[in-house]
Amino acid sequence: VLKQGECTEKTLKNISISTKQLYDIYRSLTYLNFSSKKEIPEIIDLKEVLEKSIAYYSGLAQIKSIDFNIELEETFFAIPESQASLLFGNLIGNAIKYSPPKTEIDISLKNNVFIIKDRGIGIEPSQQKEIFKKFTRGTSYSGGFGIGLNIVKSICNEYEIKIEFDSVPDKGTEFRLHL
Repeated sequence: VLKQGECTEKTLKNISISTKQLYDIYRSLTYLNFSSKKEIPEIIDLKEVLEKSIAYYSGLAQIKSIDFNIELEETFFAIPESQASLLFGNLIGNAIKYSPPKTEIDISLKNNVFIIKDRGIGIEPSQQKEIFKKFTRGTSYSGGFGIGLNIVKSICNEYEIKIEFDSVPDKGTEFRLHL
């Protein structure tokens, strides 16, 4: 039992990160179960949504000593903010999850293209055609349910966002979303 005044900063950080991970699971499961209820898309600035997502995941990145290289410009797009947040969150969370400590993640939003590039474990060529299937995990490197990229693909399909990726094992992965 934690007593008042006995909580270390590290303990509080771990509690915060665990809470965020549980919330991410909740958001993903909610999307999977209730996505048939259409949200009305509004024109929003994706730069603002992306800045919030980066801030949200910064604690997790700090624990692994991962730095973000960020280059964002205003980009207006018609999508519910909650779905844009889920889209970016899944990709940022994966980039952190599959990156070794003390690496970098590049995030850019320019000319209606979102790019996220990590220097992580990459995706084996044999797995690359399967990564968007529900409950498919390309590796046991880190925990997960295999639903994140399925959600990303589903949101991209719904809002006619073209998704591309390149991945090289032990070199990293780059996702590109053409808005």
